[in-house]
Amino acid sequence: MTKPIVFGDVPNPEEWAFGDKLAYLVVTDKNWTTYYSNPPQGSDFATCIYMVASLGVRPNPGYRIRILQIKQQNERITVSVELMEPDPKKVYPQVIVRPIAVAEVPKGNLQPYDPLHFVFSNPNQPIRLPGLKPGVCSGLILSGAFYPDLKIGVWRRRTYQVI
Repeated sequence: MTKPIVFGDVPNPEEWAFGDKLAYLVVTDKNWTTYYSNPPQGSDFATCIYMVASLGVRPNPGYRIRILQIKQQNERITVSVELMEPDPKKVYPQVIVRPIAVAEVPKGNLQPYDPLHFVFSNPNQPIRLPGLKPGVCSGLILSGAFYPDLKIGVWRRRTYQVI
């Protein structure tokens, strides 16, 4: 049975920005030091985990991203994201932007499984990752151990393809 997960948007997602490439992360009390030298302002890793979806560096503010919903079905957590490109009928200033969306999920909102698999997907179009042919990747799986005290362990990153 699929269960919707209640989450909140982080008020200043730009503080979570990292790198120049497209990235999807699950940031926890165990791995945040891999991506940040200090905890992002307002983060509470003791009670929450964070789903981060970043478009990396883009040439104008017409590029946007947002997290639409998070659902859990057994050990699989699906994070639905919307990737928005510039409207071709509009003119945008040429300024470097880093579109990013961050969802804060209280650990108590997740059912514990070992391991949990996080899948980032875009219901409207396939997620494209460097190195894969356009249209063949429909999601990104981040998997790792989920311990009884609701702390998440080491994450492995892999993509899966629709056959």
